Amino acid sequence: MQKRKILVVDDRKDFTTMVAFNLSEHGYEVRQENDARNVVAAAILFTPDVIMLDLIMPEIDGLTVLKSLKENEITKAIPVIMVTAVATASAKLQALELLCADYVVKPVNTAVLLKKIKSVLGTGN
Repeated sequence: MQKRKILVVDDRKDFTTMVAFNLSEHGYEVRQENDARNVVAAAILFTPDVIMLDLIMPEIDGLTVLKSLKENEITKAIPVIMVTAVATASAKLQALELLCADYVVKPVNTAVLLKKIKSVLGTGN
């Protein structure tokens, strides 16, 4: 069976490296992207099953990236899980209105993240 692919997007390389390591240990193929300007192109090339996307990034904010992903014919169906330190109801509502699949507040442990990913992929608990 082919590994499920996850694109992890965050401007903090230490965060994407840690998450990529943990997800790889659980059988996922992971690509890291630390520049928000490259996310749509990375998603088109990598064809992930799920995108994990930070909200606050220096180049372009995560909501703008999410909007771009959902407006692109090739990437619009890829589920996006926002993984961010922003815990406000308004930020979560904005992300959900832009059709993010889930919203997780940092810090998040691997077990919670795996559960969210499996839920979005429809692969069980």
